[in-house]
Amino acid sequence: MADGVMHGIVETADWFDDFQEEAEALEDVRADEMRTEFDREQEAERQRREADEKKRLAPIVKKLVADPRFVAPKISAAKRVTLAETLFPDVDRTTIKKAVEKAVAEIWLADS
Repeated sequence: MADGVMHGIVETADWFDDFQEEAEALEDVRADEMRTEFDREQEAERQRREADEKKRLAPIVKKLVADPRFVAPKISAAKRVTLAETLFPDVDRTTIKKAVEKAVAEIWLADS
């Protein structure tokens, strides 16, 4: 105590600072590994969902592309959706729209 002010000294060993730096580096590496693993799992899940959707849409797309009314010239997207809904009454509208988009893309690719 000097002039009414308390003075103190904190001393840490050199090894403690080194240990703390190594621990922080290890924590960063582990966080990066976890992020990488999470990203890999997300990508695998996305690819699985895409494959499942492609498999689910394939019979619908095949039937649409084979239908002469679907590939008729000057047919609008709304008419194609209506035709698909008529051909597949049990399928939900979102699936129908995806199937129509995929079928239109396949027709375009075939004509190219």
